[in-house]
Amino acid sequence: AYFVENASGDYNSMFVVFKDYVLVVEAPSSDNASTKVMGAIHEIAPGKPIRYIVPTHFHEDHIGGLRAYLREGATVVTTPGNFRFMEMFMKKLKATEAQIKLPAVEVIADKRRFSDGIVTLDLLNVASPHVDEMVVAFIPSDGLVYVADGLTRDFGPWRRPTTEERTLVGHFKQLGLNIRTVLPGHGPAATQQDVERYWRLISQ
Repeated sequence: AYFVENASGDYNSMFVVFKDYVLVVEAPSSDNASTKVMGAIHEIAPGKPIRYIVPTHFHEDHIGGLRAYLREGATVVTTPGNFRFMEMFMKKLKATEAQIKLPAVEVIADKRRFSDGIVTLDLLNVASPHVDEMVVAFIPSDGLVYVADGLTRDFGPWRRPTTEERTLVGHFKQLGLNIRTVLPGHGPAATQQDVERYWRLISQ
């Protein structure tokens, strides 16, 4: 798994290299940001197709670079509540670029596991006060979670946890996730020490 910090401004992205393909989580900001991420993918995993693109939610600043992946033919993975929005988004692209062959859209109700026997990635449909449905990426072997919004760079002992943060952490506990590293949609990755301190704070 690779974390692309500041793919555009204060927006991050993540991609996971499997045996035969690459899966990308998040397409923030613009096609320029996606081109930057694609460049890193082609350098690290030359020859492997970008088979899946996973927008975490429908907000414009988190799907502004989605068109670049659609042009690559990447299958969009989304939640039931965001399916109609993604369909409309793709039809608008088709209206302006008639030659494009629109890729498939895959819907995950609760959980979708990707694994090649070496790397395992779980995509989770998690309720959040930020949006009704948000996709959270989790790699069980590393305790690594990617959360677009809700757990940001400023979480820590210097302020009280927000309702959104408490809700997300509550869901993670219900799911039994053993989280050791947080990759946020904004800001730098959180260390295991950061996460443990935060878990203690949010449990108070």
